[in-house]
Amino acid sequence: MSLHLLAVMLGCGEAPSEAVGTPAAVEVGLPTRAGLYRLQWSSDPSPVPFNTLFAVKTVLLSASGAPVQAGTVVVDARMPQHGHGMPTHPVAEPGVCTPPAADGGAEVCTHPDGVYTMSGMKMHMQGEWVIHFDVTGPAGNDSLDVHYTL
Repeated sequence: MSLHLLAVMLGCGEAPSEAVGTPAAVEVGLPTRAGLYRLQWSSDPSPVPFNTLFAVKTVLLSASGAPVQAGTVVVDARMPQHGHGMPTHPVAEPGVCTPPAADGGAEVCTHPDGVYTMSGMKMHMQGEWVIHFDVTGPAGNDSLDVHYTL
């Protein structure tokens, strides 16, 4: 789902601070701070509900637009004017995992199509939130902040 479409569906009062250019520019996702990745995100349910649990689905793409299946995306949200975050502790869903090998190898989890989900989000106050994405992947660590008005 494109960020432009997402903004329309969510009824955002403001565009994300990193969204620049035409709607076609955001079709490929928002660039992360260092430009290592691009992110597309949506909430479930949509729009982001007030004072109700929801999940954030993120599509993690390489800078060139290819899905990143082996990585992590951790999402949190804060209200900068109030100096606090959410009252919940969101949990990253592991993706599709293979059991550990019989020789004691580690469990391996991937995210088909680059889709990562963070459940247990809850924006309990109306106003401006900053949704923070921490990304780890093959190109390194990066982040993205998106301003969202609930």
